[in-house]
Amino acid sequence: MLTDQAVESLGAHVTREARILEASIEATQSDVLMLAATHAARSLPSATKAGNRKALRWELQRVFEALMLQKPAYTQIRLIGKADGGRELVRVNQMEGEIDSVIESSLQRKGGRYYFQETMAMPPGSIFVSKVDLNRERGIIVTPHQPVLRIATPVIDDTNAIAAMVIINIDLNILLRDVTPLREGGFVVLTNTDGDYLYHPNRSKTFAFEFGRTDRLPLEYGVEDRWRTWLGALEEPKPVHFATPGWMLALETVSIDAASAETRRHALVLGAVVSQARIQSQGNEVRAHLYLTLILVCGGLAVALGAATSFLTRPIRSLTEAANRIADGEQDVTVAVETQDEIGVLAADLNKMLDALKEFAETKELAALGRMAAMVAHDLRNALSSVKVNLQILERNRRDAGGAQDQQFEIALGQVRYMEDILHTLLSFARPETLRPDWCEMADIVRTATTSLLPQAAEKNVAFEIEDLAPLPRLWGDRAQLIRVFQNLTVNALEAVPNGGRVHITGKLVAGERGPEIMVEVTDDGRGIPEDIRDRLFEPFFTTRTKGTGLGLAIVKRIVEDHGGVVGFHSRVGTGTTMTLSLPLQGTGDGEGEDEAA
Repeated sequence: MLTDQAVESLGAHVTREARILEASIEATQSDVLMLAATHAARSLPSATKAGNRKALRWELQRVFEALMLQKPAYTQIRLIGKADGGRELVRVNQMEGEIDSVIESSLQRKGGRYYFQETMAMPPGSIFVSKVDLNRERGIIVTPHQPVLRIATPVIDDTNAIAAMVIINIDLNILLRDVTPLREGGFVVLTNTDGDYLYHPNRSKTFAFEFGRTDRLPLEYGVEDRWRTWLGALEEPKPVHFATPGWMLALETVSIDAASAETRRHALVLGAVVSQARIQSQGNEVRAHLYLTLILVCGGLAVALGAATSFLTRPIRSLTEAANRIADGEQDVTVAVETQDEIGVLAADLNKMLDALKEFAETKELAALGRMAAMVAHDLRNALSSVKVNLQILERNRRDAGGAQDQQFEIALGQVRYMEDILHTLLSFARPETLRPDWCEMADIVRTATTSLLPQAAEKNVAFEIEDLAPLPRLWGDRAQLIRVFQNLTVNALEAVPNGGRVHITGKLVAGERGPEIMVEVTDDGRGIPEDIRDRLFEPFFTTRTKGTGLGLAIVKRIVEDHGGVVGFHSRVGTGTTMTLSLPLQGTGDGEGEDEAA
């Protein structure tokens, strides 16, 4: 049973990650449609006055840069005009978190590239999705290798004629950083429909077709015929397991554009590879425990019949009661180990078995939560993206026609953004991100987090008071996740303080149990936290607000603990609340951080 469950868990893992990858690609499709509908993108190709062109280019660069700040996988966003041999009109690049707008004299002609020709031949509102290949600059493969997926759409001018195209380049390596590793000890791969490796732990096998080699998954594992049959199905291929003498493969397609039969050849295949020996070992371990349990039960019965019936009655009854509770469906069952004799060994082995079953149950529950989050994102993000794009287009058309429904459109767009935030928070909790630590400054983290909230603070006339952060030493942590921690804490503080209140943020270096730590306090002068809810403050989905998911502080706690830190609070009703974070300078002991600190 447990062997079958291990195979089922493998397939569930691949399906969940495939749906999340699909959702990311679908979000990019929504982004290109939104960019193509902006005033600057539609007006720049036909602008003739130098002053107008400069202002429109500057406006579009700011829009591209703002989007890249939210999407680290976007390595390039461009507006390419139809005229002058497909010359780029605006190009913004992103590499390792650095965003750069290319000057006009360095822009290139792209009229000969396949993605330009195919996109410009499409009707307005269509989406072009390229195959995945290695990025090239002026015809030469860029090193280090950068696998790129391009998503584009035509841009129409004020006469409804196609005048340009918007295109976003996605770095697949960055997108795949969020793929959760296998708990079963195997590894994840990504291929195209021909089976060419696009992602593999052994980088020498990836993109072999770009260099004249034939490293393909179907050839490596001897499943060519089954591969062709699976992908040749008329309907959408379903998740599949391929068992070989030495390996188990779980495969799932990642649809790029299900509405277009032509782009089906560009679909991706996400797979998980685990050795048969590893899967069988899980069942064998449980079987060994069962054999040992059987021997101990027989020995205990023999002793009980021989000389210690009265002594053994009580622990046997305890074991029986535990077994009945398990049969009734209880999960948190623990058998007390009170002796060192055979019954005590039996109880200890039973506890080991219960721990193993709990771990399998937890894996199944987490997989179900991941599938739920992926399905929610898959079903709702498409609808929200379409609503958002159409509201923006309707709002622009209404303004051109002199309409008077500003408030209604703003409310509608605000509600769409609110639902997008809820989906993002739910996915972040269901699928925790892997830490990507580096040396970072606490002052920079807090400043970045609070800057994004200045408009909300201005609405309530709330002042941010930040002190004593600049002199603090650098710490080893994930900058993006720590920014999110302080954004969540600052949002909570803003909602708690009255109009004209203040949010005070200060930090200091303290001596912790494992070395020096940075302690940061976020204090508000709000209404405080009632006594009856303080014990539940960090529970997932617990909230006292009419809006929100109740995941903000749960995510804060998980991120801080992932960094080896501690989060706490103290509050007085009617006076305010102080949230306290303690983060070790060297994180959780990462080798790179320790070497640099030394």
